[in-house]
Amino acid sequence: MAAPPGNPIRSRLSVVCQNWARVNLKFTIPGNAFVPAPDVDVAVVTMHPLTIPYIEQPFPIVNKVVTTVFHGKRKNISNTIARLFPESMAKHLTHIILKETGISPTVRAIDLDMNDWARLINCYVRIIKANPSLSRYKTRVGDPDISGFFPDHYSDSDNHQSDRQLISSDAG
Repeated sequence: MAAPPGNPIRSRLSVVCQNWARVNLKFTIPGNAFVPAPDVDVAVVTMHPLTIPYIEQPFPIVNKVVTTVFHGKRKNISNTIARLFPESMAKHLTHIILKETGISPTVRAIDLDMNDWARLINCYVRIIKANPSLSRYKTRVGDPDISGFFPDHYSDSDNHQSDRQLISSDAG
């Protein structure tokens, strides 16, 4: 929960906890202090809620992006961001996110700090607001449904037209 950027144990849980709270590692208890001994050490942390989270988006949206990107936490971020979108648009929309956020395509999820996560998720939200039909895309069974956060004021055919407009207007 307290793992900083670059730490190999940084995870989805680290980012989600640190978005809404200041997490401080107090001490670690070796696993062999318990009977039966677990295969891991136990960390004791304190959490103090933040007045304003780093990422001011609803939890289901933050969780969807962070979970998807962390499924390849040691892979280049460009490969994992692409999983947020349908294959036909993934490469282009990933390029847009990386360009707008200034995040290097070769950085890994475990290396992103909270400001990087905020820029990435806010950019994702901007793309989804412009193309609400993309909010229904699910990478895996069990992905959270975020479509309720993006009102769909258009018919499906209009949404697909909007998707094509984003792809063609940003291409270049």
